[in-house]
Parts: sequence; structure tokens; C-alpha cells
Amino acid sequence: EGKSDGKPQQGGDLIAGSTGEPTLFNSLYSTDTASSDIERLIYNTLLDVNEKLEVKNQLADEVKESEDGLTFDVKLKEGVKFHDGEEMTADDVVFTYSIPMSDDYVGERGSNFKMIESVTKKGKYEVQFKLKKPDPYFYNVTLSSYGILPKHILKDVPISELGEHEFNRKNPIGTGPFKFKEWKEGQYVKVEAFDDYYAGRPHLDSITYKIIPDSNAALSQLQAGDVDYLVVTPGPDYKTAEKFNNVKMETDLGLNYTYIGWNEKNEL
Repeated sequence: EGKSDGKPQQGGDLIAGSTGEPTLFNSLYSTDTASSDIERLIYNTLLDVNEKLEVKNQLADEVKESEDGLTFDVKLKEGVKFHDGEEMTADDVVFTYSIPMSDDYVGERGSNFKMIESVTKKGKYEVQFKLKKPDPYFYNVTLSSYGILPKHILKDVPISELGEHEFNRKNPIGTGPFKFKEWKEGQYVKVEAFDDYYAGRPHLDSITYKIIPDSNAALSQLQAGDVDYLVVTPGPDYKTAEKFNNVKMETDLGLNYTYIGWNEKNEL
């Protein structure tokens, strides 16, 4: 039960229902919502987009764009720690962005980096991006969608093998507000508060993503109080949840899209 004064409570485990099972926790390789929901807790991006679709700084302290729109100088926040205690620097940013720009990269995100000509370290906390041509997608999406990875852990892994590396499933390490604890396939994913998070330790002690593939079962668990949080889709599920007297409903905008991936090998 939440307190009525509107102030956040300290501690506790939030149980969130998820109808999708994640695949891995590395935003350069994942393509599903369940994975990216958890990635947002484990990792930080350089920029962030809020529900008003405004771009805000996250790991970046400042982004300066040249008049011709071809050069972006990014100044990073200092003293940001990875979950293993190592400091995040320009080396990690250059390392992360170089992966999908490589010919050896085999993930699905390569096209989001095609506009980048080069990414270079200009100082311990300074990175410069040069674009082939001006592209608004770079600032609005590419800088705000990909979690910064730890170079000191992954630098010796060949890029061609990175998508299958156990880091992505067994021990993902980022700079985000929560540390990866465990993933019991088909059951749940658990993350725990990161005490040294640069923006201050989260109020919650942990978040458990409970995997409930059937949306009717998920709604029943929400009504029974077995899950504290659930994203429901517009339509019948929303109308059902609206009638629950123990649930507070909120709606907001997201930078999301839905697509159908046709099987091009099928003659139909």
C-alpha cells in the first residue's frame, strides 16, 4: 500500500508483470520490448527522451552541434561508475558506438549508425561524432537509445561474437540505477538498486519482472495484487483494468513503434 502524502517510499521490491520474455540485455542486439524495458534500468544512454518528446542529457553533460550539423561534441558527466566500480569515460562511449559501425557487427541496429563518419575520443570525458551528412535521427534517436557498455570487460571479445557473448544474458554490467541480479527463464528477471548510481540510489531496493505470457492471467494477477505494475494495451485489456478499484491508471506517450515482420521466405 502506498503512502498518501505523495512522497516516494524507501525500499521494497516492485513486482512488474511482463507478457513478453526478454532475449538478452544489450541494446545493440536486442529487438524486443521486454529486453529494452530491463536494459533501461541496467544501462544509461548519452541522451534521453521524456514523455513530452523533449531530449534531455543523461550521461552527456553537454552536446554541442556544429552549424552545418555534421559535428557533435559531447562532454560526459564525470565520476559515473559502472556496477563493478570502474569509472565510465570517453573510452567506453567510443567503444560502444564503434561496435555497430564495424563490418563484423551482426546485430539488427546497424542502420541507426550508418550516418556516423567517425567517433573519436577528444579527452577523458570528451567525445566527438562526425556525420557523413546532417541527420536529425542521430541526435533524437541514436544518441538516446543505446546503453553505454564497459570497454574494460568486453574489449577482447571479437565483435562478430559479441551478440552471443554470455555478458548479454548472464552478467550485463552498465551504469544504470539497477544492477542485474538474476534471470530465471520463463519466470522472472530481478534487478537490485545500485548504491553508487550517479543520480542517487533508487528509492526501490529491487524490481522483479514477472513473466506472464497470457494477458488475461496478467490482468488477474494485477487485480489480485500479485503484480504491482503492468503495461496494458489500449482496447479490451485497458477497459478491464479500468474497473479494478485497487489500480491507478496512467497513460503517456512513448517513442515506440509496432511492426509486422513478414517471412520473406514464404511464397505467400
